[in-house]
Amino acid sequence: MAEAEKTLEIIKAFTGDSTADSMILMTAAIVLIPMVAAVLLIAIRYIEVRGKLQVSPLRAAVIGNLSILLSTGISITVLSMYFANYVKGIQTPYIEASWEFIAGTKLEWAFLIDPLSAMMGALLGIIALMIHFYAYDYMRHGEEEVTRFFAFLNFFTGSMWGFIYAGNLFNSLIFWELLGVSSYFLIGYYWYKPSASAAAMKAFLYNKVGDVGFLVGIFLTYGKTGGDLSYTHIFELIHKGELSASTLAVPAILIFLAAVGKSSQFPLFGWLPEAMEGPTPVSALLHSSTMVKAGLLLLMRNFLMLYDVGGFEAVLPDVSIPPAAIITWIGILTALLGALMATTSTDIKRILAFSTISQLGYIASAIGAGGLSPAFFHLISHATFKSLLFLCAGAVIHNLHHVQDIREMGGLYRHMKWTAITMGIGLLALAGFPFMSGFVSKDAVILSIANSDIPFKEGAQAIGLLTAAITAFYSTRMFYVVFLGEERYDKEKIVPHASSKLMLFPLITLASLVVIESIWFSIGLIAHLAELELPEIFLFEGFLGNMFGVHTPTDGALQGIIYSTIMVFIGMGAAIYFYKINPNARESIRSSLKFFEDFINNRFGVDIAIFWFVDHVALPIGNAFKTFDSVVVDGLVNFFGRTASLAIADFSDQFDQKVIDGIVNGSAYSIKYSVQRLRKLQDGIVGDYAKFMILGIGMLLLVFNLFFGKLALF
Repeated sequence: MAEAEKTLEIIKAFTGDSTADSMILMTAAIVLIPMVAAVLLIAIRYIEVRGKLQVSPLRAAVIGNLSILLSTGISITVLSMYFANYVKGIQTPYIEASWEFIAGTKLEWAFLIDPLSAMMGALLGIIALMIHFYAYDYMRHGEEEVTRFFAFLNFFTGSMWGFIYAGNLFNSLIFWELLGVSSYFLIGYYWYKPSASAAAMKAFLYNKVGDVGFLVGIFLTYGKTGGDLSYTHIFELIHKGELSASTLAVPAILIFLAAVGKSSQFPLFGWLPEAMEGPTPVSALLHSSTMVKAGLLLLMRNFLMLYDVGGFEAVLPDVSIPPAAIITWIGILTALLGALMATTSTDIKRILAFSTISQLGYIASAIGAGGLSPAFFHLISHATFKSLLFLCAGAVIHNLHHVQDIREMGGLYRHMKWTAITMGIGLLALAGFPFMSGFVSKDAVILSIANSDIPFKEGAQAIGLLTAAITAFYSTRMFYVVFLGEERYDKEKIVPHASSKLMLFPLITLASLVVIESIWFSIGLIAHLAELELPEIFLFEGFLGNMFGVHTPTDGALQGIIYSTIMVFIGMGAAIYFYKINPNARESIRSSLKFFEDFINNRFGVDIAIFWFVDHVALPIGNAFKTFDSVVVDGLVNFFGRTASLAIADFSDQFDQKVIDGIVNGSAYSIKYSVQRLRKLQDGIVGDYAKFMILGIGMLLLVFNLFFGKLALF
């Protein structure tokens, strides 16, 4: 992406390159297989509703899971084929194919395979497969509409794959909207619950705010690129100097607005906690590698709108307020606010939801700071451990008969050992415990901020470190309150037991992935600090930098690691002290800071402010325009319409009477007059007839003589 000769290495599929053609066709299959399965499941559900068929949860799960298994296998194959050349030392290109969508325009269906889509597609497949597998055991007990659930889950996953492999902004918008509508169905899965319906509507409306920005941003980009919205065309124009981050600053801000809605950044983060109204597998898929990552993936895909990149170095564009600076500060503020909300929450799923908001803020801040590789690095680690954490939370909720308040849990380690161990692994990664995957990737994010040119970067770095301490605090708190200490659940109604093998399989698989990532990333970190020579694949962030064409400076890496480690241990130590050693101190502090806790629990008044703005500003303005339209515009239209219509009607009437009728009546009178005169010639006297015949013949001879006489002259 950095050097023109490398960036512009674009292979067009369907031009005879069998490898590229095969990869594009496989990519299309990845997207279509779950979509077709979703349509099939919806058709089956329709038959079920009609009472003509009853499909068991197992059969519905087989259809849904088999489709995801096939697409996941193909996505891993595409990743392997794509990086085979890189392993051989050949620069990885862009592989692109497109089909005409609207004749006469450059709006096309397009697929794009590059490092970003190849890795993200495989990551989505692995996590989605584990969640689908888990969903069968979670949903088969007492759920009557499992077919509908797997239909929506497949449609959601297929939409995300379509978004990942989209080759232009137009296709990205289509799959972006499909993600929005499928998330609406999944969040509102329990449609008969008012809270679920309200949560689905809130998520849909909050995302629509961002969608408007996305749409306008696409229109502006369309005008600047000559109507060609393909990512490769935009990259070419940028590297030729015809476009730059400076000229694309406004579209970049509007596209970021889309990411604010979809990826739950401040101030539009209020919909994400309510999304917990959906079944836990939905929460796991939505919060790990799918919908909430879509906005950040959009920013990564359009990174060249934010930074001028050359020689693997990202440079802020020369504009008064760089969009990247706005992204960094909104991202780091989101990270802090999300962590604080997780600290005061007592609902196990909402704690993880607020935690997701916080981690998404970290990723956004890294993108804004020019750290494309640290951002994707943390996205990968977060997707893995957060999907694990949600599935573990679902196992706990399932075991406790849908109790979600952690104050009604405790001591579950004795009954759910493997669930506790796997969740402990996920929480250590989330907390940023040294040499866990989250520690390495989160430290890379904070380091990218420290080495950026963002205004007041020192303050952003300090907020990032403070947020790391808060994250370690609520992660440790969750594990202690849920799995250790006193058993606080209702023992007369609840008898905890170990999770089923079907449920444990994805937990252990994802926990193993977290451990593998932690070892893998830590080896690279240690090698970097010790300046050891290792294969590039172990230096994962640097490997990503080579892939994306943007390297982030690593100055002060050791110092950053020390700071991060100190903050993590402070957070974990504080949780142990307040929840195990001296709970009285915790209650004392809570009572003295009750107003602040209430303020946090009210989400800092952000939702209240949004609702106030809608009620007192947006709706009155909308009503004013409505009134203006109905009274003034419609009034003028109706007035002039009536006046003009009456005038035209009167003119038409007069014209009809005096001109049209005059012509018609005059013609009739003339014919009548002529007929009356001619009929007198028909008097029945033979002599008169002979006279007229002689006169007629004479006239004909005269005309004939004159005509042929003139011809004789020639």
